[in-house]
Amino acid sequence: MIMMMCLLQTQFLLVSVHTSQLFFYSDCNYPLMFGYWIGIYAVIFLVLFVDFYVKSYRKPAKSAVSTVEAASLSNGTKKLQ
Repeated sequence: MIMMMCLLQTQFLLVSVHTSQLFFYSDCNYPLMFGYWIGIYAVIFLVLFVDFYVKSYRKPAKSAVSTVEAASLSNGTKKLQ
């Protein structure tokens, strides 16, 4: 799991550095607005990923429903036997 986090952080850093080149090289005729757009887009994905990571891996898992109880439930209602 830690390896996956390191890989994602490295990927985010590399994309950020690559995108930021637009702001440092003045001889590039590429629109700066694209750099801002990609930066905002990357931050949105980072926020969404962190939210997913916290909800999925940092909080304790809820107790699972027993298999007998799960088998008797259908769409939230108990089956008549």
